[in-house]
Amino acid sequence: MERINRKTPPTTPENGGPKKRTFIPRARRMVVQIPVRYRAKGSGTWHEGAVKDLSQSGVLLAGALRLPKSTLVEMVFEMPEDVSGQKNSTVLCQGRILRQQKIRGSESVALAATILNYKFLRNN
Repeated sequence: MERINRKTPPTTPENGGPKKRTFIPRARRMVVQIPVRYRAKGSGTWHEGAVKDLSQSGVLLAGALRLPKSTLVEMVFEMPEDVSGQKNSTVLCQGRILRQQKIRGSESVALAATILNYKFLRNN
């Protein structure tokens, strides 16, 4: 009996093989309750709110001012010591609104925003 040598083609998603891993885990989120001032970039009026959760890539904040998706936003709040490594670390963040949602039973809105850049403000 003669042995048949067959070369099997590599398995790929195209030929029914395993799919390439595409899952990218989200940045770790910290649930917080931090006062925040925020405004549409270039606007002169700051609005009060609260940061509800925070990660290295974005924030979820609650406040009365609604901002449309894709609006550039400025936010000023005290960065938690767990993140900055120091107390009283006020930060100015610039971001972009990803989505907004009315908070049930409240006049406030939840705004999810990316963090595009930030700088620590000098405390006097």
